[in-house]
Amino acid sequence: MDHVSKYARFSWRGAAGSVERRRCEAAGSRRESGLTKRRRITLPGKDPRAIACQILRSLERPGVRLNHELASRGAALEDKRDLRLATELVYGTLRHLSELDYHVERLSGLSLGRIQADLLPPLRIGLYQLLYLSRIRPSAAVYESVRLASFIAGPRPAGFVNAVLRRAAEKRYLLKLPPENHDRVAGLSLRHSVPYWIVSRWLERLGDPDTCALLETFGLPSPLTFWVNPLRGVPEHLVDELATEGIQSELSQRLPGSLRILRGNPARSRAFLEGKGYLQDEASQIIPRLLDARPGETVLDLCAAPGGKSFALACAVGPYGVVVAADRSLRRLKKLQSNCDRLQIPWVLLLAADFERTAPFVLRFSGVLLDAPCTGTGTLGRHPELRWRLRPADLSSLVRRQRTLLETAAGLVGPGGRILYSVCSLEAEEGEEQIEALLKVHPEFRVGDLQPLVPALLADAVTSEGYFRTWPHRHGMDGFFAARLERSG
Repeated sequence: MDHVSKYARFSWRGAAGSVERRRCEAAGSRRESGLTKRRRITLPGKDPRAIACQILRSLERPGVRLNHELASRGAALEDKRDLRLATELVYGTLRHLSELDYHVERLSGLSLGRIQADLLPPLRIGLYQLLYLSRIRPSAAVYESVRLASFIAGPRPAGFVNAVLRRAAEKRYLLKLPPENHDRVAGLSLRHSVPYWIVSRWLERLGDPDTCALLETFGLPSPLTFWVNPLRGVPEHLVDELATEGIQSELSQRLPGSLRILRGNPARSRAFLEGKGYLQDEASQIIPRLLDARPGETVLDLCAAPGGKSFALACAVGPYGVVVAADRSLRRLKKLQSNCDRLQIPWVLLLAADFERTAPFVLRFSGVLLDAPCTGTGTLGRHPELRWRLRPADLSSLVRRQRTLLETAAGLVGPGGRILYSVCSLEAEEGEEQIEALLKVHPEFRVGDLQPLVPALLADAVTSEGYFRTWPHRHGMDGFFAARLERSG
């Protein structure tokens, strides 16, 4: 197997160390053979590079989300500059992981499977700084990574990190990726650090120009947007209020009631803590609008946590309406309740229930929002850790779960009611094909017209079939699919 194919397909937790491992990874396996056992290490608590290493290591555990880790561990960084550096190191490393690991192996002469696993985070963030952060002196990038390696593994392994990164610093302008060798999929996968099987699917469905544009977009920082709580804040006033805390923002031209954050992060701002808004991508903000909930209605958010869409629905139905926010995870519902309290929206009723098993009641709602669990391939820029966790088998498993939830939702709306189905996925199996399958067995539903509900500047996101579909490289937001299903009266 050539270099391109090898690095295009390995899991981010360790490179291919054997023929069997390479075959498994090419099929999407995540088996952990060949890795050194992780050690329990205490790193400097207020060092941004140490925080970045801790986050990268913690992401090796199933289910750990990057944004949650950054929020909890980043809280120790009091200086905003340190938090920005830690954020840049983590996101940048994950967005360029295949390339970084290719260079680590070439510079060290060892496969990743032969390198102590605890040394990979300082090696990766050190190399990322050398290649992508020109504002950091090469000597500082090397020194700080070696210092962290010494904390983690002692002086001798730290010497190995020093040798690799010093070599990288000397040759950083000469480090190149290998030619594609007639394997376009593998070449794009290595260059853009997106797994081989995903790139292959996109090339087949979208073609080369769109796939390349999409991959380029996923290598850039995702836009940050702020949903303004209409019960607590006015967008124009919030621009000025955030500016007093050094956060630069502007009114969204496409989405009334939303701010685009140009500099800084409002997650620690006074406006955020006072419940005047919620961080949420523009595409995600549009989804609840498509249900067209009206004052006084009772609506169900079927997979609600952490609650961003529930809050928008609650503002739409008003205090004389009810939003039932359901989720099967008690932990996530507690987070939703915390957000409700902060935003001061009391007419959201929380329900712990697993609708994949059976509906816990026999009720009919005016509307049901089903933002279903999915692969999340539309958010690989915002959540780069997902690239290295997804397997081909995950897609078929999630499609089955979505179909079950859609079937449940169909039984929870009465005549004249509607379902808004959405996923943050680019895969047709999770979007268009799900709707087509449901309509075959439920002729009482039809696809509703979304055009009047979509902001004018996003009119091209409504397809000829009547679906809503955003693409990161075309619309500058996360990739979402949505369809509104209306039940005949």
